This record gives sequence, C-alpha cells and structure tokens, in this order.
Amino acid sequence: MTEDSMIAAFVYVSPEKGSGVPSRPDLDAALKAADVTWGVDEDGLGKLAEALARGTKLKPLIPVARGEHPTESVDAAPEFSFPTLTQSGLVQEDGSIDLRERNSFPGVAEGETLAQGKAGVPGTPGHTVKGETIEVRTPVEAELVAGENVRLEGDSSTGRLISEMEGGASCATAEVSGESGPKMQHTVAVRPVAQISGDVNYETGNLDFKGNVEIKGSVLSPFIVKASGDIRIGETVESGAQVYGEANLVVQLGIVGENTVVKVEGNITAKFIQDATVSAGGNIAAGSYIRSANVSSQSSVTVEGSGGAVGGILGGEVWASEAVISKNVGSEHAHTTTISLGFDRESYTEYKKASRLAAHAHDLLHTLLKSIGIKELKSDEIKKCIRAQPHRRHEILRYVQKANDFAKAEEENLKQVKDLGSKMKSASSKAHLDVIDTAYPKVTIRIGDAEKTLENGLKGVAFRLDPKEGITAYDL
Repeated sequence: MTEDSMIAAFVYVSPEKGSGVPSRPDLDAALKAADVTWGVDEDGLGKLAEALARGTKLKPLIPVARGEHPTESVDAAPEFSFPTLTQSGLVQEDGSIDLRERNSFPGVAEGETLAQGKAGVPGTPGHTVKGETIEVRTPVEAELVAGENVRLEGDSSTGRLISEMEGGASCATAEVSGESGPKMQHTVAVRPVAQISGDVNYETGNLDFKGNVEIKGSVLSPFIVKASGDIRIGETVESGAQVYGEANLVVQLGIVGENTVVKVEGNITAKFIQDATVSAGGNIAAGSYIRSANVSSQSSVTVEGSGGAVGGILGGEVWASEAVISKNVGSEHAHTTTISLGFDRESYTEYKKASRLAAHAHDLLHTLLKSIGIKELKSDEIKKCIRAQPHRRHEILRYVQKANDFAKAEEENLKQVKDLGSKMKSASSKAHLDVIDTAYPKVTIRIGDAEKTLENGLKGVAFRLDPKEGITAYDL
C-alpha cells in the first residue's frame, strides 16, 4: 500500500513449483485484513485470481484498489475592469520607485462596472483505500465593498460595483474574518484626481483635496499635502514638509528631514526615508534604505536595500506590528538602531505611560498613608487612627479622600497595563525580524516586552520571541 493509502497493490512473486497460489477468497481476505474498503477493483480481482490459477507470469505490482483524490476548492476571484495591483510602483535597481508606467489612477466613467463578484467553488472530499475521508479546505470568499462614489448592486459576493462618477479608481484589499473563515474584502473607490505639474510650493500653496493627488515634482517646506485618496509624488518630500493621506502614498525618490512628518492610513512606498517621522496604517516599503528616522507601521516594514551595499535600516527607530524585513540592520559605525515588533508606537507609548502613572499613584498613596500612620486603606485602620488622634479627624479624613483617589488611579492604570500587555503578548507571538545580510552589533531588538541588544554581528538571521528563552535568533 502506498504511504498515502491511495493505492493498494498485489505484489507478484513467481511461485515455487508445487506451491499454491491465492484464490479470490484469499485476495478478499488479504484486503479485509489491511482495512482496504474503498475503490476495490472487483472485476480486476477476479481476473487476477484467474491468471494466478493458470500460472500466468504477471507484472511485479498490480493495483487492486484506488482511492479518490479530492477536488481542490477554488477561491472567490472577483473580476475588475481596471488594474488593481498598481498601488506600490516598481522598485528599480537603484531603489527608486518607477511611476512612469504604473497607471497611477486608472480612469473610469460614470456608470461603469468596476467589479463583478464571483463566488468561490467548494471542493469535493477524497477517500483513501481504507475509506478515510480526505477533507478539503473551505474556499476563501470575497466581499465587494462600495467605497467613495461607488454603489453595490446585488449581494457583496456575486454582485457588481458601479461607478457613480468619472474619476480615478482604486482598490484596497484586506483579509477579514468571515462566518466560515477568513475572506478577502475588496473596497473600490472612485475619486477626483488633482494633478500638480511641478512642485507643491508658494505657487500652489497647501493642498487639501477630497480625492487622489498626483504631484509631478516635490513637496517643499513648509507646505502641507492632505488627501482622502492616494498620493503620488514624482520626486521627494523635502525637509519640513508634511503629507497626510487616507489611502496609499508612493514617493518616487525620498522622504527627508528631521521636521518632516508623513502619516497615511494605507501603505507607503519610497526609495528611502531619512531623518523623518513616518507612520502608516498598512505596510511601509523602502527600495534603498531607512536612516536615522522614526518609522512606524501597523503591519510590516520592508527595506530591499537596492542601489548599494549599505542598504537597510541604519540608525533611528523602526516600529512594526507584524514584521520587519531588511537587507541590513545597523552599521559598523555608531548608529543607534532600535527595532520594535509586536505592537505599534502609539500602543507602546500608552503601555509605558500607564505603567509610569500606576507606579506614581502607588508611591503617592503609600507616602500619604505613612504620613497619617495607616498601613492599608481599610476602614478598621482609618477608625483606629482617628480614635488615636481625634484632634486630627478632619485632616485624616481629607487625606483618606486623596488616598482613595490615588488608589483608584493606580487600579485604572494597572488595568490598562494588563489589557495592553495582553494584546502585546498575543501580537508578539507571530512577530519577526528577518535580516537578509547583516545584523550589526549594538542593534536593539524589542519584541513585546522582551528586549535584546546584539553583542556580535550575525549573518542571514531571523529573530523571534520564544515564550521561555526570550528573543531568539534563527538562521534564515
């Protein structure tokens, strides 16, 4: 029988003279003893028994039962009338982002069908020759969601998304939980497109646009760009500029400057990020490097390291809820590089703040109780203290009221610490840092509430959080 129990075969060995051969009942008994109950070739077994009785020389292996292979499920795959995978640009050899042929905002007409839902097809289970069922996975379903200026006709799985205006289309895809498992949610929006032929400067002023924005040049200091849709910048976000978006951002060159702030709800793609403060609700991808910047992603940060041997994350702080993947991390020079995983910067800040406030409230509480001669904030202790010092009754009661306030503050902050700590622990279990080339000494890695500073350089290494061992290194 094959290892997967999909084929049972009769093994033929030339019998010695005078020896007997198995009859049809013998063959049936052998199959029964081996628990073969499915896909038995009854006609073939009969012919095999007859051939053996005649003394016919046979092939070494003769299949007598075959299992049934399962039919794989087909995931739902909506059909779109416009290219949906053009959001991130193309990373070139030097790390820059090629926007020339990426069709930034595919144009659509009013009344155009943008997407047609197509339900998944469940597969059919298979069976081994032992009658064991081979289960098939449930197909991943898809949900069509009408975004800005789009309407849904029919249900979300097999219906249509129709454009309600002429403009630029975009699609945001995310995995969400469904009743029968994960499903892919496709949100399609159509927005007006604002195109700036050069830089955002004193001629254009600040931009605040309800739609997609395409800037051929750079965003100069001290100007601000805001958009409800995607933002495409053909050159750089310069020092002192600010960019805020509710969707994705692609910068063909870099984001630079200590006073530069970039914050979007979707993904960010750029050639490099240097000195700036950058945060994204989705993924962050840098084609060349991230240097001395404060970068935060609710998902993952990837640095391809194209365009030179020093590509990667060099100095600064990088935060990611799920993963950081980089060519190099740190450098031979004295850059302070910190990689934080399993939570976002805001959650960690709240966690540290709540911990600090809880400790402060605890210290104030016990200092106050000590000043009035009470060890614990209990009614018996308070009454005993008042009886011993009746002349201080009002003062003691006033202090007790303040002590109650401190105790409440400590309790509330400890609860927040516990809740945030639980979330961090859960998220950190799958978080990882993958360094393709070199992780240099003095790099600090933080996963959840565990922290590790590298003493030696490591090549081709991945870091995970082990519940018992803490942050552990593995070869890629």
